[in-house]
Order: sequence, then structure tokens, then C-alpha cells
Amino acid sequence: MILKSPNSYPLWDGPPDQQTLPLKPGTKNKQSELWLAVHLPRLALEIVTTDSHSKSLVIVKEAGNRQFVYLASHAAERLGIVSGMSLSAACALCADLHVHHINPGACQQALKDLELWALKFSPRVNLHPPCSLLLEIKGSIQYFGGLDNIKNQIVQTLRNRWGHEISLAVSPAPAASILLATSGADVVVNDINDLRSALGHLPIALLPLDEKRKRQLAKTGVRILRDLWRLPAAALARRFGSDLVYCLDRSLGKLAHPLSLYQPPPRFEHTYDISYEVDNYQSLLPYAYKLLLNLCRFLHKHDVYTSHYIFYFKHAQHTPTVINIDLRQPRRDPEHFLMLLETKISQMAPAGRVSAIKLSAETFHAYTTYTADMFPTQDIKEKTEQNIEQLLEQLYARLGHDMIRGIKCHEDHRPEYAYRCSEAGINTHTQVTGSRPFWLFPEPERLLKKNNRLYYKSAIRLAMGPERIEAGWWNGKDIHRDYYIAIDKLAGNLWIYHDLTDRRLWYLHGLFG
Repeated sequence: MILKSPNSYPLWDGPPDQQTLPLKPGTKNKQSELWLAVHLPRLALEIVTTDSHSKSLVIVKEAGNRQFVYLASHAAERLGIVSGMSLSAACALCADLHVHHINPGACQQALKDLELWALKFSPRVNLHPPCSLLLEIKGSIQYFGGLDNIKNQIVQTLRNRWGHEISLAVSPAPAASILLATSGADVVVNDINDLRSALGHLPIALLPLDEKRKRQLAKTGVRILRDLWRLPAAALARRFGSDLVYCLDRSLGKLAHPLSLYQPPPRFEHTYDISYEVDNYQSLLPYAYKLLLNLCRFLHKHDVYTSHYIFYFKHAQHTPTVINIDLRQPRRDPEHFLMLLETKISQMAPAGRVSAIKLSAETFHAYTTYTADMFPTQDIKEKTEQNIEQLLEQLYARLGHDMIRGIKCHEDHRPEYAYRCSEAGINTHTQVTGSRPFWLFPEPERLLKKNNRLYYKSAIRLAMGPERIEAGWWNGKDIHRDYYIAIDKLAGNLWIYHDLTDRRLWYLHGLFG
């Protein structure tokens, strides 16, 4: 005998022989939401092959040190291979079995692609890994001419055109829709009060619980959800945890189901049509400035900044002129954007008369503000870095990325190999010990020695040194040199070295500024 507590579920939810039948879409709907679940049970297999009926193939998943069949193709199932079987047993049933490991990343990407496609039916779309989608379609039914039209379009695209095996279910509760679709039942439940009857026959294996909890329920004789609803909720929570009760309440729509709805990435695109054709880029700057004002409003609204935006100058008889502009710092002021555009077009000749301008931006990043340091030295440093970044943006706009390079230190004692070219910018440089010239020759230049005096532009006088550098023996490019700082009255300060492998030779390797 089971005693009901005040929080227990009703003891009975329908006659024992009642079958769950598809409910008529015409039933009066009392809910403000209606969720359609799309379940793709063979998604991991469909990513690998489109020939599931004639090709014996399995997707395997590792558990511990063993491999088990996660999904089997139809051809493999006809040979007796089923999900959960060990890979060795599956290979014993089929000698030419094709084996692929599950690729969660590919499955996730396929779901994301479907999520973007599903936006045509509803602005509220949720991913439910590993192979399900949720769409809130209550507000779209009238637009598409009925629920059946929405379902037919989804089936026509996913099943008939793209070859996916799918099952659909509709209910007022997201969790209930997922359970029904996962079970393979093509059911439409319009009234939240009918969820108990629609879900009662489903096995507990479909619940989003860990395997240990499912085994505990099975040992108590619980097989289907109707068995759980006959038990007191308080007793279920004490024995199996409150998560089970919450899961049941969400499936019946008693508790809200928190969902992370898909938000498409922001994209900006505006066009300004000019009433007359303009053949001078400078005359187009006022129109471009209006577009940049709209872009900055967009950036402020979404609290982002862009690192790249594109101008398209449309011509009547030519392909559009495309101007790409890159940004190195998070800026959102139209005057700065316009300055970069003006710098860019000042070097260009118009390809023809311009009839319209389009501005597009797709690369956005979260905008984070910072608080300036109260100490003046830090403020000066930050302002200096901002000025350098602004200068680099102008140089990039005028000359292009290929014409500007930076220099960074490389851990090598040999001067020829102690630096690398890098992207220009403000970097943290390695501290260099010893005096090094700003200008290093591509190849050392041999010095003239006459009457025990060295000459370059004039007679050379040694001022500091020597600094011995011996390195490179590990790759066959070893050097043995004594470096000196020397003075030439005509050329200035020099960086010279005495070759220790041939002590008669002296070389000029660089000039100090």
C-alpha cells in the first residue's frame, strides 16, 4: 500500500490499456509556448556516410579501455550488430566491418549548422546535444499556415533533401518534447494537462539521469514514467535525489526549463544610395561618414568593437571598388574610422563614377573598458602606446600590411641570428645585454688595415671592448669573434669585430645611431 503525501503525484493517470495516440492539432491550446523537438538519432553516422543501407559501418565509443558500438548502419544491424555491443563481438559478426570513432566536434558543428537553418521557422532555437534541436513555434504557426506546414517543411528538408533520419514531437514543455522525440513518437500535445498521458509509457532510460541512478530505479521495479508518478515525490527525492523530481516536474511543465537560446553573431551592413554619380573619392567622404555613424551606434548598442570593416563603392559599369580597413585597437569613434578611410583612398584613383556606398562589418569582439592609472608615468606610457597603435593603423591604411614589419629578439648570441621579423606593434622585448647597433649590415664588410691602423671612411680608433662571441657550433655556422665599439670621425660610432679564426681580418658589422 502506498500512502500519498501532499506533494505526491496522482496515483492514476488513465486506463491501463490506453495507448498514447497523436493528439489532434485542432485541440484548443491554452499555453503561451509550443516547443517542437527535432531528434536526429543517427547524426553521428550520417556525418561519416550517406550509404547506411548497403555499407556495414559502425561508430564506436570508448568506455574505460574497451570500445563499444555507439551506432550501427542498417546494413550492420541486419547482421545482428546493435548499439552497446563490444567492437570485438561486432567484428566477429562482420569480417569487413568499417569502423569509425565518434567525432563529438563534428556532431556539434552539424547541430550548429542546423541551428542556424532552424531560424527560418522560429527566432527561439535551442541546441540539445548530442543530436536534438528545440524550436518554439507558437508564434510561427499562423505565419506558416498551420503546424502541419511547419512539420512538412522540416521533414522535406531534413529527411528528403539532406537524408537525415528524424523524429518530431510537439508539446508545451521543452523537456517533454525532447523525451517524445527521442522515443521516436510523432506526437503533437497541445494541452499541458495531456502530457501525463503522452509521457506515461516512455521508459525511464530516456530521462537525462546518470546510469547509476537509472540502475537504482530499475532495481526497484520502475520501468516507465507512469511507475514513477505512482510514487510519492517526497520519497523519490529522499531516495533518489531531488534532481529526479525536478526532471519529472520539468517534463510535465510544472517547472520552467532554463534554455540557452541561439543568438546569431552580429552583422552590420548599410548602403547609402547617392542621387547623382560622383567621380571624386574626396566628395564621397560625407556620405561615408554617415555610414560610419551608423556603424558606431551599432557597436555601442551591442557593446562590441570591430577589427575589420569594408567599404564597397558601387559603379554603374564596373565591379565595385572594395576597400578593406583593419583596426589594431578597440575604437568606436567615427572620426577615427573616417581618418583611416581618407588615408586609404588618398592613394587611389577612382575606377569610375560612384552611385552607391555600402559599409559592411562582420568581425566583432567584446568591448572592455579600463580605468586609467592614477600615476602620471603610467598614463604617459598608455598614451604613448595608443599613439603608436594609431600611427600603425594609418601606416597600414596608406602602405598596406606587406610594407610594414617589426623586429623581435631571438635567443641566439650570434648577431646575424639574434632577431626575427614580426608584425609591427608594441611587444615585450627581451632585455639585451651589451651594446648593440641599431643598423646591422646584411653582410659584414671587410676593413682596410694599413700600417697597423684600421680604416673605414677615415682612421678607426677603438673605444670599448672586446666582447667575445663564440657560438653556432651545433649547426655548423659557428663564429669566433672579438667585438669592439670604435669611432670613425666621418662615419661615427662603429661596431667592428676581429675574426679569431684568421687574426689578420677585421670586419665592420654595424653602425650606431
